[in-house]
Order: sequence, then structure tokens, then C-alpha cells
Amino acid sequence: MPHKRNANREVLPVWLRSSALLFRLFPRLLLVELCLFGAIAISSTWPLAKHLDSSVPLGTEHAATVPLFTSWSVWWNCDRLEHLYGNYWDAPIFYPNSDTFAFSEPLPLSIFGAPIYWLAKSPAAACNTLLLLALTMNGWSAFRLFLRVHNCWIVALLGGLMVELLPFVHHEIAVFQLVPLCGVIWTLHSLHQWLGRPSLRNAVLTGVCCGVTYLLCSYYGLFLAVLLVLGTPWLWWRNLLQFKTWYLASACVLTCAIIISPIVRAQLRVTQEYEFKRARTHVQQFSAVLADYRAAPWQPVWLRAGTSSVTSSRLFSLYPGSFSISLAILGTLLGLWYRRTRRWTLFTLATLVAAVLLSLGPGLRIAGWVPYGLLNAWLPGFAQMRSVFRFAMFAQLMNVQLAVTGLSLLLSFGKASARRRSLVRKRWVPAAVVVVLGVASAVELWPMPQRLFRIPPVNEETAWVAWLCEHTPGDCVVACLPFPTGKSESDYEQTALWMYAGTYHKRQLVNGYSGFFPKSFQSLKAALADFPEVESFRSLQASGVDYCVVDRVAAGNAELESDADAAYVLRRVFADEESQVDIYRLVAESSVDRKSVARKSD
Repeated sequence: MPHKRNANREVLPVWLRSSALLFRLFPRLLLVELCLFGAIAISSTWPLAKHLDSSVPLGTEHAATVPLFTSWSVWWNCDRLEHLYGNYWDAPIFYPNSDTFAFSEPLPLSIFGAPIYWLAKSPAAACNTLLLLALTMNGWSAFRLFLRVHNCWIVALLGGLMVELLPFVHHEIAVFQLVPLCGVIWTLHSLHQWLGRPSLRNAVLTGVCCGVTYLLCSYYGLFLAVLLVLGTPWLWWRNLLQFKTWYLASACVLTCAIIISPIVRAQLRVTQEYEFKRARTHVQQFSAVLADYRAAPWQPVWLRAGTSSVTSSRLFSLYPGSFSISLAILGTLLGLWYRRTRRWTLFTLATLVAAVLLSLGPGLRIAGWVPYGLLNAWLPGFAQMRSVFRFAMFAQLMNVQLAVTGLSLLLSFGKASARRRSLVRKRWVPAAVVVVLGVASAVELWPMPQRLFRIPPVNEETAWVAWLCEHTPGDCVVACLPFPTGKSESDYEQTALWMYAGTYHKRQLVNGYSGFFPKSFQSLKAALADFPEVESFRSLQASGVDYCVVDRVAAGNAELESDADAAYVLRRVFADEESQVDIYRLVAESSVDRKSVARKSD
């Protein structure tokens, strides 16, 4: 019997034997790849991995508002998963407004962090784990893309590292939705498969990847759609008049539309109901200028000793690195020279140029014509986009793709030259040169040690949180005071902390932070500018507030009861001396009216 098995094995074709071996090794190879890119994710964000459940990354932000808000959004997705997505859009903020979760990025795919949330009972732990996972998937997805395009694992590995360490992503790492690039990379991967084999399967797969991109980040999904329209004609310029091309493109668009329709319908409904729209001057403020592409977010890693970490005070620092740009120029020249890489290089180059120009927003004028105005008028959802500079991510990603093309062709040229000259013993030299250039490009702008914001300790056992859970009905309405007075993200950091605490007591808040603010909230915010005057509490009563949670330190008053006017409206029901937080119950308005009249008559 053993002799018979060996004989059968020997008659198998070579390709089948090698494929079977690769199939057995694939799980191990996949594990090694993920561990490698996971280690890069941890080291590039260090020391975040040490404080997953107690801190959030600040990146280059001056306040923790955005990362705290993202942790709250991840919690809401996990919470709604437990309730089978009941009342998904009616998040417990901005009471009494409805559909409040559609005011900003919903992040529906953050439900993959639900197991972490259920185990750790910490929204920050779930969000930070997803952040590290997103960086890992960025590198691994890019590795697989470049392995398919260039069929060289060394070049693919270097390309994966360059994408995982993309300067734009680490500069904006506090904005969680800007971190996952895997949807964009998967779209490019499926598009390359489509280019090699135009089939319905590959067209549908591309549509699925585009849909996933939108679910990960609405900005990236919408921007990707614009760039594909401008870039893909360079792939199929010979086939644009063929029916099959348009048939497959229609299948791709239809697939994507089906996937994103539940999210888009809610966003469009809310946009029309609340009349959300960005002012052109506001968009101009968050658009890039060409000078931003010359500003690096921080010093190159080999020039940091004894110097400041930040090289520019510009709002947007979009420079991808000198080595990366040099390799991209080489990749463009060589990619256009060789016929087998020409179409993909043209697509990449066209996408890069389009991304740079579109990132200028209203500042881009062509003979008096403003392309931004056309997109703003005709593309649904574009009028609600504020940060047009985020097109720069696609420019940096395409820059890496051209750089990897340069490394691949340089390696091929070096090996061919060594063979022609019979330099068998020195065939390793081209590979060594490519590795040095690739590593230098990847680590040139290695991120600075991550700045962390430590979240004040709060959980179900925090005294004031526990009191709300035990002594108030689940549908009661809470106002957390004081309200913000300014408009910057820093002014809303305390609000984001109140929202984070809300993930434990789960009561409706009139407070809130999001991409858009409803008019009723703006009115309430203006009325509470006179806090703690009695009229400010009348506004809270009109909004249906039952209880006020007051931070003594931030409010500037040890006890509101010492204020004669406020004493007519509020009754303190609980004091948390450790957290310096008091809870007040609002007196019924009819009682307030009678007491106010009596006081005035006296």
C-alpha cells in the first residue's frame, strides 16, 4: 500500500503538486503576513497598544473630540447590533431631533468590533482595536494587490509597508474613518482582475468593493466614484464603444448601489429634512493648496535628532516623502515605456493628477470654470462634503502605486542585466538596491510616537452614572452642563466626554457632536450661553429635559442651589463627590411660573 501511494503521487502533474503544497501552506503564509503587518501597525502607533481601553489617539489633533466621538459611534453600532438594528438612525443625542445618527459618518462596518466591546465593556477598546486592524489590513491588502500586479513578493512587501505607513493616514489617524484604505485597495485589485479578464463576476466584485469603501468612509466612497469615472477610460479606451464594456460597468454600478442604498437613503432624507449644506467659504477653508504638497507632516526619521518633530505649521501637510516621489517618477517613466504596464500606469497617473486637482476644491479654476461647482451641483452628497483636501489620500496612494511599479521594473532590469553579463554571483545586488530604496521610502516619514488622551475613568460603577441607571426611566432626557460656547472641536471636547459617558447610562441627551448640527440645538446652545440664569433652564424645559448633570468644575459653581434664580427651577437629587458631578431634577414649568410671579410681586 505505501508503494502504491508513492506511485500515484509521482504521476501527478507538477502544477498540481505545487498547487496542493501552496494550498496547505496558505494558512501559515497568511498568518505570517498578517502578523508582520500587525506588528508594523502596533509599532507605528505606539504606545496605543498599551492603553487600548483607557485612551484614544490624538494624532495631530489639539483635542480629543473626534476620537471620543468615534468611540461613541462604534458603541452605537455595537449596541444596535444587539437590538437587531432597531431605531438605528435615532441615536440618543440632539433630543428631540430624529435621525441624528445620519448627521455624520455612521461607520456601519464597525460592528466587527462588537466582540471586543462585549468582552472589554469599553468603546475605546473596540475602536482602538479596529484602528490597529484597519492599519494591518491596509498593508496586507496592498501587499496582495502588488503581488498580483507585479508578481514579485519582495516588491509587494515593500509596497504593503509603504501603504501601511502612508503619511496622510497617520497624519489624520485621530479621524478613524480616514484610516481604513482596504476598500479602495480591494477596488483596485478587482479592477486589475477585470482588466485582465472582463467578466460579469469581476464587474460585480468591483461593485462590491466600491460599496464596502463607502460603508467604511463616505468621503472615500464618493471621491472614489469621481476618480474612477476620470481614470478608468485610460484602461478601456480601446473598448469604450463596445456594448460589453457598458454592460459590465452597469452591473458594477448597480451592485454598488444595492449595497449602499440603506445608508444613502437615510443620508439624503436627513439632508433634505434639515437642509444641511456646506457654505462655499467653509469648503474653501478645508481645501488644499499646492503648497500643502510641499509640506511634510514631520521631519524625516533620520533628521529628527535635536529638531522639532513638525516641519510645517500648515493646516494640511500632504508631502509623501522624497524617496516616494523619486521612485514614482521612475515608475511613471518606466511604466509608460513598457507596453505591458502602460495602461495601468496611465490609469494610476491620471487618477493621481485628478486627485491633486480636485483636492484644491473651489480654488481650482480652469479658464474661469470651477470643476468643484459642477460636482457640487450634480453629484448627490457632494454638497455636504466639507474636507475636500481628503482627495490627497488618493494622490498619495497612487504615488505609492507608481513607486512600486518603479521598484518592480528596476528589479527586472537589474536581474536581466546581471544575466546578460553572466554575473551569477551578483544577482542579489539589484534585489538589495530595491530593498534599500523601498525601505527608505516606507520609513522616511515614520510617524512620531503617538500622543494619547487618557479618558477620565467612567463606567457603570461611576456613582453618578449608576444613579442615573437605577433611579431614572430609560426614556428620560438628560442635559449635561455646561454647554459649549465656541464652534471649534476643542470647545466640544467636554460634550464628547458626556457622550462617552452616555454609552454606560444610555439616556437621551440634548447634547451632541457630529458633522452637522440641527437648528434646534443651535438655538438651545445660544439660550444656554447665559447659564445659570433661570431663562436658560426654561429653554431646557421647553426641550423636554428631565435631569441636568452638572460638572461643578467646568460650570464654575460648587452648587447651583446657591444661585437664587436657579433654585426655583432645580432640585439637586444626587451629588458625586469623587467625580465632582451633581444631578438636578428640573421642576415642572407650571411650578416655576407660579414661583417666578410670586418672586416678582415681592
